[in-house]
Amino acid sequence: MNLKISSADDNTTTVESFYLKKQNRLRKLMVSGLNKQTDVFAIDSMPLEICSLSREQRNKTGKESAHHSPDKGYCASQKKYFYGYKSHSVCSVSGVIEPFDLTKAGCT
Repeated sequence: MNLKISSADDNTTTVESFYLKKQNRLRKLMVSGLNKQTDVFAIDSMPLEICSLSREQRNKTGKESAHHSPDKGYCASQKKYFYGYKSHSVCSVSGVIEPFDLTKAGCT
């Protein structure tokens, strides 16, 4: 196991990445153990509103890179437009949340 602590100029540290990988591996093992007998899952998404549409131009949250920046989206169940992200998750019938993902609000 080769752990390297990077310099202050480096944006990503190897140690942080190592612990994030360990944490994700542990979470996946726990979920697979709890959902061993499950064949039925529910998939859903929900809006994560960053700010109101009127403040979209002044908002600076998440705009460091164009790939990860928030976007405009529409939530049909709430019948409204919003500015932010969407959370997509998979849940078993027993209530255990499988892996989830965040996407721009405009992605379908």
